Amino acid sequence: MMMTQIESAENPLDNVEAAFHLLRNGRDDWATLDCVQPPIDAMLEQNLASCLQCLLFIDSDETYTGQEAPSDDIIRLSKILTVQSLFLPWVQSYIEHTGNSCDFAVFLSKTFYPGALEQIRILTHVLLKMSDLMHRVSVVERHTAAAAIGTNRSSKTSSILGCKLILSCVQDVIATVTRDLPSSMYLAMPEYATLWSAEFRHALNGKEWDSAHRACFKNPIKERKMNNYRRLVLGMVDAGALGDLLRLCLTIVEGGSTDTDGDTGNNIDLYEFAAETLAGVAYEQALGDGRYEEGAPDSSSVAKPTNYAGCLYALHASRGDWRRASQAMDAYGLTSHAAWKASGQATSSDSDVLSSSMGGNRFMDDLSLSALGSDHAIHLVDKAHQFIVSGELAPHPFPALTDGGQSLPQQIGKKTTKRGREGAILSSTTGLESSGESGTANDEDQKSEMRSRVDRLLTAPALTRRASRNLVLRTLQMDGLSSNSINTILHASDRDIIDSLARLGYYAQAISVAKVMQAKRGDGNPNGLDLLFDSVRYILCKHVAPSAVRCLRPTPCNLSEEDRSTIDSSRPNILQLHYATVKNLSHVPAMAIGEHWRSSVVTKDLMCGKLSMELLRQYTVAYSSCLNTLALDVAAALLDLDCSRAKLPIWLTEILMGQNRPDNHGLFGNRSSGKDIDSSTVADPAGLARVYIKRGLYVEACDVMSFTLSRQGLNAVSSRLPEKGNIDYVPYQTIDMIWNIIDAAASRMKPEDRKCALDARTRMENALNRHFESTRISEEGLQSARALVPA
Repeated sequence: MMMTQIESAENPLDNVEAAFHLLRNGRDDWATLDCVQPPIDAMLEQNLASCLQCLLFIDSDETYTGQEAPSDDIIRLSKILTVQSLFLPWVQSYIEHTGNSCDFAVFLSKTFYPGALEQIRILTHVLLKMSDLMHRVSVVERHTAAAAIGTNRSSKTSSILGCKLILSCVQDVIATVTRDLPSSMYLAMPEYATLWSAEFRHALNGKEWDSAHRACFKNPIKERKMNNYRRLVLGMVDAGALGDLLRLCLTIVEGGSTDTDGDTGNNIDLYEFAAETLAGVAYEQALGDGRYEEGAPDSSSVAKPTNYAGCLYALHASRGDWRRASQAMDAYGLTSHAAWKASGQATSSDSDVLSSSMGGNRFMDDLSLSALGSDHAIHLVDKAHQFIVSGELAPHPFPALTDGGQSLPQQIGKKTTKRGREGAILSSTTGLESSGESGTANDEDQKSEMRSRVDRLLTAPALTRRASRNLVLRTLQMDGLSSNSINTILHASDRDIIDSLARLGYYAQAISVAKVMQAKRGDGNPNGLDLLFDSVRYILCKHVAPSAVRCLRPTPCNLSEEDRSTIDSSRPNILQLHYATVKNLSHVPAMAIGEHWRSSVVTKDLMCGKLSMELLRQYTVAYSSCLNTLALDVAAALLDLDCSRAKLPIWLTEILMGQNRPDNHGLFGNRSSGKDIDSSTVADPAGLARVYIKRGLYVEACDVMSFTLSRQGLNAVSSRLPEKGNIDYVPYQTIDMIWNIIDAAASRMKPEDRKCALDARTRMENALNRHFESTRISEEGLQSARALVPA
């Protein structure tokens, strides 16, 4: 059969549009087959193909008999839904009225006005051309798939090249449709949306992001458009093209095309859409990939999955929206905790889940990363807006908050709400404002939700405290000597964490937890207890001081059984002590030299002891003040650890004796100007004397009294005025107590000890007499001193 090309009229598009309106016959639902009764069968399709062939057979030299079998291209044309919806009603009418007594072209010429048949033939030729181009696309798809399987090149490269080839073919079909058919027709054609979907699919597979974005934008079906946008976001992220995605998300596009097709939907904010897409898939990934299961593959041995939560953070950061970036990292922590709760390890007993398990390591890494990222991002926000509501990343269901800020899985699909710009509660699923007419039940729900939001409010200091705590929890979990499980670490109290960290030698981390604990309480001291001082005292007296004394003993013959059981302990090690002390050290304490009799183990212990003692000095100086007794507690601990057989370090006695004070006023009392409190105001000679007396060190107690009483010279007492703050405090009761104790215990002492005690008491007595003499001189010169001082 020969078919010749129809010569186009002056305006072929007008002819095509006229033919389209004729065949549509006023039907608004012409693009569907609802008007075709009965449903299409093989016989009806064969009749349609025959009618189309009759319509296209226009060669005047041949006569169409109606007996010719339809060609393959005509059969393919008859299977197109648009062709069926336009021609089948007329084919059925043709069969009903003529019974195939004449050909279909004659029937149409009698039905419509003169010249209509030629317009219908032009439209049919355009549809035939579209059908042939669509067939070419399917052929290229089949051959490209076969070539990709048989080629020697990598399948990935071949697939990308094949997708680009098919993409060009699909674009040819779309260009033909939009050029040769009116917009009122092709916008309603189901094949038009299918072609854009095909272009999107092949552009996505070929990593032609601009073409894929254009295909999403041009698709006339809103559901397909939104689904393709979601696939585009995930496809670009999975392919590592996050930078291209950020570039595409810089503008807001209209829901419809920019051609004459009009607007088919609301505006689409690609930034918001990408954020919602990434948030939802990040939550699904956290709960569904089993990342914390014991048998989960290691990221170093398999391809690492896409970090959707990190991409969400990068998306917000690229727009400078740091508050939402902070919320994204907070949500990452919540989903990580939900995934851990859903894993098999979280449901196991504590003894079965060791802290060093692979899943536990990944979980603690994610928890720390989320806390640090959220804290970092919120500090880049204006101070007036440095807060987030934890778990609010609507419309995706996030776990409810329990266990002090941690999360538990929430029922999937539960409706969540968020607040609009005007303060009205917005539905995350509909985006419409609540009418407020749902009655008292709704009001109660809103009040309950508001209370929940207030409980989940996290300010910048709270996020900083959470980040600090999660970091030390990760340190504790990663230590091989930690016997605690993940679940035990997560639910441990601050005091338990401090004890575990200090026991393992993490002194700086333990003090940071103490600072977090104090910050949560505010400026006040509940029950008169300074939590920071109490924690530092515990760390220094129970861990740092014992480590220093144990390692520095040259001949540890007086060790208790508890000390002997831990003498070979590897904590704290030299690296830990270096980390804690190197910030304030100008040089590292030298190793012991010239002592060849020491073994390598003893030499290592000696180095640890020097570093521990230096660390003890730094912390004592840093945290001692006139408001606490830290220096005295450290002195008592050092004396008790060595059964009072070793003297206190010189630096500690200098602090307690006040030898670093800028003046000598006050004697046993401290003098501070106004609210100024520094290390020079922590001296307490009387308290040190009481510490010595309690442990039977009477000679040392007398020496403390003698030294302090002798500090004030006779040449300065005459110019001192009480109204200027020049008041000396002397603990006479303590001096009397020392005197009486030595007097009572002298008879039971050894001769040499009795002589030392009596000599020390005599020195104290002489110092006291000199003090009385200076007091008398001060009283006599008081009037003249006042007269010399101007009013």
